[in-house]
Amino acid sequence: KKWRWLGTSMMSIWMVTMLSFHATSFRQFAIDYAVTGPRGDLDGTWEVIKMSQNGEVIPPLIGHNKRWRSLTLEQSPAWSQATANILNVERISWRLVTHDKLIELRSMAFDDDLSKTELKGTLHFTRPSPKHLHIKGKVEGVNIEAKLLHRTPKSFRLLSKPIQFIKD
Repeated sequence: KKWRWLGTSMMSIWMVTMLSFHATSFRQFAIDYAVTGPRGDLDGTWEVIKMSQNGEVIPPLIGHNKRWRSLTLEQSPAWSQATANILNVERISWRLVTHDKLIELRSMAFDDDLSKTELKGTLHFTRPSPKHLHIKGKVEGVNIEAKLLHRTPKSFRLLSKPIQFIKD
């Protein structure tokens, strides 16, 4: 009992240290990855409506290992990335560089100078309307042509419909 105060003090010091460490870590995470600054015109999730690879139209069959389900483009001052979600639940990610009407897909190297990273593909794009995007080009040796439709978070079923629980 005479040393009980020491254990309580050590536990309190440990808890304060851990809480301050986590608070500092979360603050730095928010500074590094928060949505700050202007976003790009193409930023968002684009649902692939129609897609062809090497001239062959690929149907939207579940489990298909070539067809993209969606293309997510993240454009912020700190980080730009493109992620293709494939129908067989795989994802492919690239660093994203956009020019006038051109999208460059580069390897996922964490280098500030993107010109040093390997070029994986180039896509030329047109926007017939603000919600539509047409891309055509070559990605990792495959000729790709696709029509995409912009989706907002509210248009995703899991976010727009209430969850119904089974009652006993």
